[in-house]
Amino acid sequence: MVATPRNIGAHVRNYPSVRAVASTGATHNGVSVDRMPAESDEGYLSGVMVIDIGAATGAPTALTVNARLQDSADGSAFADIATTVLATSTITAQTAGSALVEMNFDASQVRRYLRAQIVTTLTAGTSPTIPVSGTLCMGGAQNPA
Repeated sequence: MVATPRNIGAHVRNYPSVRAVASTGATHNGVSVDRMPAESDEGYLSGVMVIDIGAATGAPTALTVNARLQDSADGSAFADIATTVLATSTITAQTAGSALVEMNFDASQVRRYLRAQIVTTLTAGTSPTIPVSGTLCMGGAQNPA
């Protein structure tokens, strides 16, 4: 599709990073997202990390969902983004289910590959789980297809 002011879909690409999972209390590392698509001169320059948190089951007495944006030069060795590069790369800990949390970010200074990382903690209950997923919505690509 051709990019026009009335066609936002031509300006934005959504990349599932952490596929929907019923977490039992674990670290979920998302798949690598290349912010330098072949059709772009400079790659995606900005984005939104969207974390979808469902309703907990199994009656946990407490829960925490943390999410962070990580980057990598090679798409395999990921690390948290330094605060000198991106002032905020984490989403404030969520302590209740059923939330959609977003974090805008400037991708112009991060390394080529990005991923979402979601860490859940569930306390007590009967086999508690909480559904989570993470998507990177990327935009601002120079010369998008």
